[in-house]
This record gives sequence, C-alpha cells and structure tokens, in this order.
Amino acid sequence: MPSSRTSTYVVVRVKDFGETPAYVVKRKEEMQRAQDEYDAYVAEHFRRGAMRQLTDEERQSIIDGLKDNWEQLHSDYLQLSVVIDTVPKKHRKERLEADMKQLEKDVELFELHPVIYISN
Repeated sequence: MPSSRTSTYVVVRVKDFGETPAYVVKRKEEMQRAQDEYDAYVAEHFRRGAMRQLTDEERQSIIDGLKDNWEQLHSDYLQLSVVIDTVPKKHRKERLEADMKQLEKDVELFELHPVIYISN
C-alpha cells in the first residue's frame, strides 16, 4: 500500500460529469412555466380591474392594527388569574391563546410577503 504522499489518483472521465441532470432542468422549466402562467393570470385580473395590489401604506397599517390587537389580547391574557380553577377561566385562557396565535400567524404572513393582491 503506497503512502498518502506518493499515492496516485485515478481520474475517471465521465462524458456528462458536471452537467445538470435532466430532471433538475425539467423541474426548473416547469416552475418557470407555472410562474409565467401565474403572472399572466394576475395581469389579466389587473386588466379587468378584478384585483389590485395592496399599497405599502395599507399593508403597514394592517400590520400595525394586527399588532395592536395582539397587544390588547396579550394584556388581557396577563390579567388572568394565576390559578385556572374553573371551566370558564380555562376556556377564556384557551380562547385568548388561540386568538394570539392566529394574530401572530397573520402578522407573519403580511411581513413575509411584500406584495399582496386583493380582489375588488
């Protein structure tokens, strides 16, 4: 067995080495075609006036409103008693938690997508 310093490497020459596999190219073309179809759909609805893009100011005001609602629910949640010993208290706590979680998802959705279309 030769030492690592003097070992020789066998280079195998494969004719398609370094090329992108056909399935990757095909998938990329399918994704591009789907994006083009979506863009055409949006353009058609814009042309008909059935959709419009939410402005940055509208989007930001919605985000701010959702955050204000979350703050109000969080304040109500913090005012709950430490001991949840009755069924109504338990239901109120669960409802507040569910509402806060939904508001967090909504804020994340609006912050994640800078361009939002709405139908008229």
